[in-house]
Amino acid sequence: MLKVKKMVEAGGVSIPTAIKEALGMPVSEFAEKYGLVRASVANHINGTVRASDETIAALVAELGGTPAEWREMLWLASKPSVTA
Repeated sequence: MLKVKKMVEAGGVSIPTAIKEALGMPVSEFAEKYGLVRASVANHINGTVRASDETIAALVAELGGTPAEWREMLWLASKPSVTA
């Protein structure tokens, strides 16, 4: 979690990109490692749909942090960015 937060705070990296980089493996490999459906995990990480408890637990196991921190991070990933 800390690695993801640092990348996002440094700027120029979206939350989904930071998560994927912090995982250090393709999303498909991460999903397989935890017995999850790849498409669902990709949608959760990209903020397209609300993350399941299973995806949250896998992110906690892989990258640390708490379930509440991950829920907030993925909620922020789902918010549209404002462009001027």
